[in-house]
Amino acid sequence: SCLNAPIPSVGCPTMGQSAGAPTCAGRDWNEKFTDLQADVGAGFATAFYEKPYHKDDLLQSTLNAMPDRRVLDRASLTQRYPFDDFVKLDQPVVNLKLAITNDGRVYETDDRAHEFEAMRHKHLMMEFSLPGFSNVDMDTFVRIRGGGKVFTVFVNSDECPALAPIIRRCESEDDIVKVLLTVLSAGADSVNLTLCHQMLELEFDKVDVLQEQEDMCQASAKIITSYLWVRMLHFKLLPKADELQKFFAEVRTGKAKRDHIVQGMRRDGRFSAEEMDRFIEGTGGTRRLGPKTAKYLRMMVKKSRDRPFHVQRCDSNFQLPQLTARSSQPQFSARPSQTEGAGAEAKAELDDDPTNIASCVTKIVDQIKADSVHSKDWTLLVGWEPIRVTTVAQSLHEAQRSKVTQDEAGYIRNALKAVEISSKKAQKKANNDDGKQNDAKQALTTNDVAGILSASKTMLDSMVEHMLAGTMSRERFEEHFEKAAESIMDFLENNLLPIARKNGDKECIVLCQRSLADYKRYLYVWIPSKREKVHDIEMLYQLSTQMAANPKDIHPYSLVGLVGITNYAVFQGEVHRRYDLAARVCRNGIAARRCPLPMDLGTSQIFNWHLIGSNLIAFESFLVVLMVAFRHEDLVAHEAVEIRPTDEQASEPHAPPEEHEEEVSVASKLARSAAPAMPFACLGARDRLCLDRARAAEALPMPSGTPAPSRPLRHRAAPAAAENGKLRAVHRWLRSRPLYRWTEKDGDSDDDYDDGEEAEVVHHNNVLLQVRWVDQTEQLVCKVEKEEAESSSSSEDERDAVGRHSHKQMKGCCVEGGIKKFHSQLRISMTTGAPKGGEIDTFCLSAAVRVQHAVDGEWQQSFLAEMQALTGSSELQRRQVQVNMLDEVGDILDSIDHGSGVLVKKCRAGDQMLGIGDTLLMEGTFQGVSIGEAMLMLLELKLGGGKDRRQGLRQAQLPLSLKFLRAMEVAPEGIQMLTSVPYAEVHSHFTGFRDMAILSVKNSSTSPVSRADMFHKSGQSDIKATKAGKAQPQRLRNLSARRNPTSAGTTGCQ
Repeated sequence: SCLNAPIPSVGCPTMGQSAGAPTCAGRDWNEKFTDLQADVGAGFATAFYEKPYHKDDLLQSTLNAMPDRRVLDRASLTQRYPFDDFVKLDQPVVNLKLAITNDGRVYETDDRAHEFEAMRHKHLMMEFSLPGFSNVDMDTFVRIRGGGKVFTVFVNSDECPALAPIIRRCESEDDIVKVLLTVLSAGADSVNLTLCHQMLELEFDKVDVLQEQEDMCQASAKIITSYLWVRMLHFKLLPKADELQKFFAEVRTGKAKRDHIVQGMRRDGRFSAEEMDRFIEGTGGTRRLGPKTAKYLRMMVKKSRDRPFHVQRCDSNFQLPQLTARSSQPQFSARPSQTEGAGAEAKAELDDDPTNIASCVTKIVDQIKADSVHSKDWTLLVGWEPIRVTTVAQSLHEAQRSKVTQDEAGYIRNALKAVEISSKKAQKKANNDDGKQNDAKQALTTNDVAGILSASKTMLDSMVEHMLAGTMSRERFEEHFEKAAESIMDFLENNLLPIARKNGDKECIVLCQRSLADYKRYLYVWIPSKREKVHDIEMLYQLSTQMAANPKDIHPYSLVGLVGITNYAVFQGEVHRRYDLAARVCRNGIAARRCPLPMDLGTSQIFNWHLIGSNLIAFESFLVVLMVAFRHEDLVAHEAVEIRPTDEQASEPHAPPEEHEEEVSVASKLARSAAPAMPFACLGARDRLCLDRARAAEALPMPSGTPAPSRPLRHRAAPAAAENGKLRAVHRWLRSRPLYRWTEKDGDSDDDYDDGEEAEVVHHNNVLLQVRWVDQTEQLVCKVEKEEAESSSSSEDERDAVGRHSHKQMKGCCVEGGIKKFHSQLRISMTTGAPKGGEIDTFCLSAAVRVQHAVDGEWQQSFLAEMQALTGSSELQRRQVQVNMLDEVGDILDSIDHGSGVLVKKCRAGDQMLGIGDTLLMEGTFQGVSIGEAMLMLLELKLGGGKDRRQGLRQAQLPLSLKFLRAMEVAPEGIQMLTSVPYAEVHSHFTGFRDMAILSVKNSSTSPVSRADMFHKSGQSDIKATKAGKAQPQRLRNLSARRNPTSAGTTGCQ
């Protein structure tokens, strides 16, 4: 480098003494040179003046540093090609003068002003000889990068083999963070990152290169259209060490040790409630013994932006260097090795503080910019294009080039081009001239096949969306959809499948058979003329699932097998509209895999295994919309209860369930068995949730030693509808989860399902398996005239107005007749106890009801009968109970909804049994306090109190005098079902199905009555469309399986 060149013993040169001497920034160059001498020394300035630039033939120097002159493809960052195989411009014809700063910035020194600044700041000055066009302006094909302007990233994860590496062009640190989060959202623990800091790029037009090198061109030639010099570094982002791993290892040796370990973890006090929940969940059953479950992975995905990581420099194979003896943790390299390549050992230095993903990226970018100064460390990447796309490999290369630049249309077009080429060759001759089978498959990797199928599915989905939006005519849609689907089917049937059979590749055979069945299913659903030979589709699904279920051929939890089960079940729902058969497919698939879940399952396998259990529950569920009338005296009593934190209209849904309900999987079992002096850091998840909510709601100071809330708390003013006391009362009744089936798993109450485990719970001895309510209500008031009430009959006329909602809004609704009939019956029977001449309040409610399909047709009567049988826990409307023991306090906290004060489980307090729906009143011990303060008082009493834990709170002492209001009872004849529809067909309207007992609506502007009318009309149109006893197919959104883990984690009912 010229910075280290020996100082020549020459005097200061004289320049331009005449008036015409070159000037710099308005001053004579001699004066500038004198300033430079004063700044950096006379000898140093003279050296720069004599020979300021280091000259380099950049292309040849980088080629000489590569083994066998094999250059790296910029589209893949992994594939190398012999440089001599390309048609290219390789003769140096232009010179480019640049200066490179210490932080990797590059700027052109094309005048004396820039040269002087480069000399003044001692920047490295380079004069590169570059290939190009001698008769073309250099600015048209030279792109100067550097300074962190543009990066190329290659990201993958060892834990997600089904996730194809992501290669992207990024123009900021935020873009890099997004790519990393994409991989982390697939459930990855660690991330492999190759970061290329773009320094200099030459970009040529393919036609211009062809004209320049016409004598070298052949039909099969590959043309280099760009040279890109980058500084390439490789890193591993490793998560902070999981302290639970050693406990999981101990439990694997014998499950009996689990309780002992849990007690020790509680006494330790270092573990958060979330960590303890994860440990108990991960060791909760022999089939899910391990640190990874679908719920934990989803939580890990959700918090990926804040997860702490260590950054470790590694070689090009992502092999970690041997760490220094000072630390066992992988650390970030502050001064990386100058040598890159396979097997190159990076220098590891300590970095004891793991940081979040954004800070890691900033650290990496700062390092690579500082390491980009010397051109001898740059790596050459070439971009090439074929003269004409004639092979599958060339098509896939072009698809990958489009993917890097995020050209989705180009990616799909070129991926399907590969299918077209492969199919044509297979049709032309099944065997080559030498008798060997067509080896087109050998040019395709597993990721290539997955990419082709994904691209075709994306294109088909796009066509469907355009047709449904009205931007594509039905005729044009059917023509293009059928053509695209059949081309993929031909590729699978005539190319991949024969080769897989010849090679005995069982997994590929299953993949081809299942994919063929999928595309035939798409055609059946969307193209009416293709609704034939449905038996052939079913046979393909059966063949693939049977082969995948044979452990001698394929691993029981292989991805192709799990995907086949899910898609076969979706076929039964979409094509046959037989959700009982769809549930049977899921149940049989789970039953056929009784062996324990392996510890090394990938995230795609975990998510898709979980999806089978989730879909099973959806296929066995119906969405019911019904009208309910409560006893008038109960409704009035609950209306008088003060407004509480959760008393908001369901149309203003609570924070998304994923924000907190996943943290309540084990609920309060942790705190119940805790020692009295247990610190707040080890609270059970439910008690921790209570603490967070109550402190936020009451604006009380957090006690000392209390950790920060695990999630941001949302503060919202109660909507105007909350002023309606009757709606508040019904909403609290919904939060008590009437008819909810609490299942017991290893002694822990758990309302969730995990990894298909819900399919194995013992069914209750009745038709209903589960009831989940929707947290949205609508009040409809029936006017009762005095004369009508005394009359023995009443006609259904226009006087049956719907209070709170004008009759014009209800006019024409399909469900209006059912509502009017219900109101008419209530006017006649007067069973609600409403005063004569007054009003009868009715409410439109919704619930997801899971039933046994073996007795389908009876479940409606069973559901209505159980609803009618809901009665209070006592004849007394108000009861006073005395609590004398801490265990009873724990039972109440376990059984109560902390935000509303409503019991969700039966529990004993003193000598009385409290029932579901009973509401804690702010009387007796809790006179003058809010529900949030009351929950904190109970919680602190259970934990043993503490001087600094109850700042601003009065201390509760045993015995407690508590008052409860009896749950509301449904009035006799106070139920009318408006409509019911399979939940799988309408699941996209709701959230919370995956992890909560209570569902929320996505579009709160649609009222329950309007939603019932929409569902009812849809069901009626399906009945009319039924021909010869055959139901019309129905698309089931987002229930099919996904190989890509970034999609698999968000598939299914949310």
